Amino acid sequence: MSTGAAELLQDTGGTITDEVAQIPGEIAARSPLQLFWRRLKRDKVALTALGFIILLIFVAIFAPLIVKVFGAHPPNEQNSNALDSFGSAAPPGHGYIMGTDALGRDVFSRTLYGARVSLEVAFISTGLILAIGVTLGMISGYYRGAVDTVLARSMDVVLAFPVLLLALGLGAACSLKGCLSAHSVGRDFFVAAAVLMLIPVIAAAIAQARGRPGFNAISASDWALRLAPGVVLLIAALVFSFVVPSTATLIQPGLPVVIFVITLSSWPYMARIIRGQVLSLREKEFVEAARSLGASDSRIIFRHLLPNLVAPIIVYTTLLVPTVILFEAALSFLGVGVQPPTASWGAMIADAISIFDTAWWYMTFPGLALLLTVLAFNLVGDGLQDALNPRTGR
Repeated sequence: MSTGAAELLQDTGGTITDEVAQIPGEIAARSPLQLFWRRLKRDKVALTALGFIILLIFVAIFAPLIVKVFGAHPPNEQNSNALDSFGSAAPPGHGYIMGTDALGRDVFSRTLYGARVSLEVAFISTGLILAIGVTLGMISGYYRGAVDTVLARSMDVVLAFPVLLLALGLGAACSLKGCLSAHSVGRDFFVAAAVLMLIPVIAAAIAQARGRPGFNAISASDWALRLAPGVVLLIAALVFSFVVPSTATLIQPGLPVVIFVITLSSWPYMARIIRGQVLSLREKEFVEAARSLGASDSRIIFRHLLPNLVAPIIVYTTLLVPTVILFEAALSFLGVGVQPPTASWGAMIADAISIFDTAWWYMTFPGLALLLTVLAFNLVGDGLQDALNPRTGR
């Protein structure tokens, strides 16, 4: 009995003619990228937010040019003639699009330059958090055992500190002359490198002593992968100890303090998310099949596990960026972030508290910029999550 369509088999003796066989199929295969874009472009809110973010990046990059085009004043230029008759901040008008602050500086240009600071801190901090969190999370989740215990407990120790108090303490300690001398960091890196390089050796020795696959079962590429974190720290220790001057400090006042504080307090969240994903993925059938075919640990991690982590990494990154922006604004608001006279949205809001009742524009414009930026990144993150999740019905 034929299972073909009746109109295709009629008068053909039960066979499909060449003319019919040449009819192209209506269902075409789509790549994952095409499916992702097809779902994302339906979300008009996420696309609008993405357009705003692109515009914001453009404004941050070309802030000096935009200031010149609009005839605005430099962000740090103080002009007593721009104040009102009472010597206070002047409202918008008379060559100042968004008015001035209490020192006669242009709020418009400072808001544009504040976008520069926020995006710079956000992208650099997020990049460092990704590099540290993804690397340690994958190593911890894949190898488990002693490696997982050490890394997971390290994450717990960092997460146990009150984030805001830790940021305030480090920011206050490093905001004047900097902190963390190069030689002391090099010495600490030597110790950490020795520990990270000994852990896989000791684990292999214990497995060998118990009659399980030990040193002989580990290939050269797997040894390189297991020793890579320790080797990186060892190289950094040599650089800090013998190349960098002894009087140098790694964390200089200003943006480096903010970036260091945010990275130190945020990398465990990314590491724990990646660790949980890897713990689940390493038990899947495709990993077992690759392992049964003799694939090395490095091949399994980079060819099988990492591609499956791209979606959660992208989604969490878009949700991490607004958190970093708010963190930087909070530190600057409290006086331990970006130091004056550098323009920062948080510092501008803090300066406007005392004159908000008479100069509403000084807090409104940087506050509105901060609100829209954080909202846009969150909306894009939600849109990416819906587009990358095949189970959603949106």
